[in-house]
Amino acid sequence: MKLSEKNNLEIDDFEVFDSTFNDNDGISLLGSYKAFNEVWNRLPKRVLAENEWIKNPQDKASILWLWQEMLSTNQQALFRKASDETSFLGMVWLAKVSFLAKNSLLKSPLMKFNSLTVNDLQQIARLSISVDSIKQLPTILAKKGIILIYEKALPSAKIDAAVFKLETGNPVIGLSIRYSRLDYFWFTIMHELSHIVLHLNKLNVPITEDVGDFDHKRIDKNEIELAADNLASRTLIPRHLLRNISLRGIDEELVNSISAFAEVHPIIAAGMIRRYLNNYKLFPRLMYGVDVRELIVEKD
Repeated sequence: MKLSEKNNLEIDDFEVFDSTFNDNDGISLLGSYKAFNEVWNRLPKRVLAENEWIKNPQDKASILWLWQEMLSTNQQALFRKASDETSFLGMVWLAKVSFLAKNSLLKSPLMKFNSLTVNDLQQIARLSISVDSIKQLPTILAKKGIILIYEKALPSAKIDAAVFKLETGNPVIGLSIRYSRLDYFWFTIMHELSHIVLHLNKLNVPITEDVGDFDHKRIDKNEIELAADNLASRTLIPRHLLRNISLRGIDEELVNSISAFAEVHPIIAAGMIRRYLNNYKLFPRLMYGVDVRELIVEKD
């Protein structure tokens, strides 16, 4: 399957969303027009066309669906802060994820989210034993009312994931699969799921992530990110399995032993050992044995 289904968007598609402006937003008609033109000028339109986000890079109407998402209450503040190009492209990607999530919900209107528990996280992590489970994850999470979107990021957009909540209460996780290692994929998705368990009431505003956000040695992380990191790590590999390891005697036999006990894929165990020891030179042969992007993207 594709990272996301082709849009094939028509103007009629926009009628499913409320296109009226809220007076409280403080956006005048003229101001909105100027803002629209600013976004139009900043967008890499040829790239959008090549990636089948839009049909005609010369037609401003082709981005109306994207503009609609940029004006949404949940993301408007983020776009205002996206002054540099990298941040802007990341927010454009976020708007695409939001659009796809809403479309997904339209196709399954009875999808309801009730709760997600630590026990649920543990059961999801166990799915990692089979690499093919990545292709089934959107369906598995949909049964819990969680929408998972795989959507390739635009070039130069340093964004790997986002988690937020729709007005219906359904959590949404977007993954760009910018890095294709299996351990990275599973830590990323468990991190986002941990946000849903721990911070659901804060997800009216999207939380976005890039690879730097997962460096556990950083000292500038806020409490929310540290908590999600901690829960994701403990869910994949219990802490006590890592406490007694040292650089001496580390080999693939140890990796297999830890992965068997934790019931996760060996690549995840290897990645967590590297992360715990802050030694990313370990297990080079093992780490790149699975290409997540190839699992998700349909071969033409």
